[in-house]
Amino acid sequence: MMIKATTDTQVKKGIKDIIKLGKEKNINIVGYTGLRLRVRPNKKGGATSTFIHRYTHPYTKKERKMTLGNYPRTSTASTSSKFIITWCKD
Repeated sequence: MMIKATTDTQVKKGIKDIIKLGKEKNINIVGYTGLRLRVRPNKKGGATSTFIHRYTHPYTKKERKMTLGNYPRTSTASTSSKFIITWCKD
């Protein structure tokens, strides 16, 4: 099951669906290659949600992951901005 989201409302719905499943899943943020929200359900009925950016290191060609913040403390819009600033800086 692939979950895609572009808005905060879609992210919230995706998190609820993943909690019901009880398994760790990723929500892909549409429009940003490699940007996803990793959702890990816990035993208390909630979940830990973390924005992750997956990319290939330019020199080593190895896949890397960069944590950009936890949801909802870091919003989808804020994470998108961080993603653009981090990815496009020289």
